Amino acid sequence: MKNYYLKFSFFFLIVTFIITPFIISSCSVQRVSNVITKNIQPGMTKNQVVTLLGSPYKNALQKNESGKQMETLYYKEQLWVGGTHRLIESILTFEEGKLISINQGKETDPYSPTVTVH
Repeated sequence: MKNYYLKFSFFFLIVTFIITPFIISSCSVQRVSNVITKNIQPGMTKNQVVTLLGSPYKNALQKNESGKQMETLYYKEQLWVGGTHRLIESILTFEEGKLISINQGKETDPYSPTVTVH
């Protein structure tokens, strides 16, 4: 009987101090977008943004009505929102290489191809 309690105590210590912290740390999830935590702000260059956020999953290049070069970078990240995992999309628009707008939500046409203007 004494041997049983010794084994149980040993098992309890292993679960409590080794396994439980590992499980808890592996369940950590992101609750705030990288756009916020990495302090992405209008006026930053494309290189600054890509250095902080990494490569986008998609980008689009075009010229606006006044002939200025526009580029849009699309990032996706999984966040813990309202008790569930949500896929959040950040859409960053650059004009002549400077960030002019940050939108979070769904892109208007998720199946649109990457457009490259030469």
